[in-house]
Amino acid sequence: MKGVGYKEIFEVRGKSYNLASQLCPAARATERQILLDLLNPTPGEVIIDAPAGGGYLADVIFSAGAMPVCVEPSEQFASSLSSSYLVKISPMTAMPLADLYADKLGSLAGLHHFSRGERHLVFSEAYRVLKPGGVIAVADVMAGSRVADFLNGTVDRYTHTGHDGLFFSAGDFSRLLLGAGFEVTSENYYGFDWSFPDEETMVRYVKQIFGLDKASLRTVYDEVTKGLDVSIDERGVHVGWGLLYAHARK
Repeated sequence: MKGVGYKEIFEVRGKSYNLASQLCPAARATERQILLDLLNPTPGEVIIDAPAGGGYLADVIFSAGAMPVCVEPSEQFASSLSSSYLVKISPMTAMPLADLYADKLGSLAGLHHFSRGERHLVFSEAYRVLKPGGVIAVADVMAGSRVADFLNGTVDRYTHTGHDGLFFSAGDFSRLLLGAGFEVTSENYYGFDWSFPDEETMVRYVKQIFGLDKASLRTVYDEVTKGLDVSIDERGVHVGWGLLYAHARK
């Protein structure tokens, strides 16, 4: 569906997304850990998670002893955030935070819902709120990947909000970061799996996280196994995924 932005999408399916995380909390563990390794949170640091969603990144930032500051445009999506975190329901293009406020900022797989113009504002805001020497680590879907095709194909067809993601080509993150004033230290694509104990959990998870309310469980199974690499071994069921990651310093 054209013209539907981040806030509008997750006011509708934020609750379903959070339920998926509860169903199988470790499904996206590798995806998150790669970004966490880039952020390298240490005790006492103030780290912005934006967009924060239900706190999937913020939770591990907090467990590392750092203080998460959750900036989330959708009130519905933010409803499950811990009361231990500072939460700002706000657009990422105008974060209600002081200049030089935070040590680091992380962003996991939400920026493809933002227009090119909005992205420039997001990265400028990130530069503004970070301290000198502050770190930013971001990850999102790579243009032309099977994941991109699945999201703008299957997810677009079977959810009422649609999915018209604007994905990232190699070099896009570096150009945005450099344009905002950052010193880019890395930009790399990483492939990994989403992992589940069994096929039923996989199907229910995918249906919930993407809000596929127009698809039966059988249809979800067929679309996942057709559109993505799925393998089964003694550890469970694995769905091939992958994101483009970047790291920079102010």
